[in-house]
This record gives sequence, C-alpha cells and structure tokens, in this order.
Amino acid sequence: MTQKFTCPHCSRSLNPPDRLLGHTVNCPSCKEKITLPRTAIQQHSNMTSNAINTHQKSSDGLIASGYFCSLIALLLFPPGFGIAGLAIGIINLTKGSIGHGIAQIVLSITCAVFGMIIGVATSV
Repeated sequence: MTQKFTCPHCSRSLNPPDRLLGHTVNCPSCKEKITLPRTAIQQHSNMTSNAINTHQKSSDGLIASGYFCSLIALLLFPPGFGIAGLAIGIINLTKGSIGHGIAQIVLSITCAVFGMIIGVATSV
C-alpha cells in the first residue's frame, strides 16, 4: 500500500515505494535528507515537531517593547499604550515567551486602568 508524504523542506508531495518507508532518503525535488515515516500518523507527528522546532522566538526588543508600552500606559494615553502593550504581550505569548507574554498582558491592563484612574483624579 503506497502512502503519500510531504517533504518538510520544499513541501513537495512524495509517493515513495513501501520498501523506503522508515528510511532516510534525499528528496527528489530539493535534495535535502528526509526520513520517511513508517505511517501517516508518524508523518503528522514529525510535521508537528518540525513546526514547533522552527517556531521563531520573541526577540529581546519585542519583549522590551511590551514592558515599555505597558508601563508608559500608566502616564501617557493609557488606552493606546495599554492596548499596544496587550497586543505585544499576546504576540510574545504566541511566539513562545509565555512568562513575558502573560506578565505583559496583566501589566498592560493594570497600568491602563490605573493610568485612566490617575488621569481622571488629576483632572478634577
């Protein structure tokens, strides 16, 4: 029974003979080495782990920007900088910086709320 697979490097659809399943071969299109899974379930598992391994991490600048926007929301234009800090926190969270992402989300909401309270209190 022949199974179809996708090369993780060039995304070409492959239809290898059963005797090559479970072996490492060169992709006929991109010539990169790939290990053909024994089953379709193993291929899905390999594709998922490849996607996780190639996931780009947050840069230091993006992490610093999230904290900066969150803290500035306390003093200047709380809704704008609070939303910016929240958005950057969500981006950091999705890029794998879970601790920074959660901290930035909580900090941006807190600073935006207190910034608005301070703004109302000082304008009265």
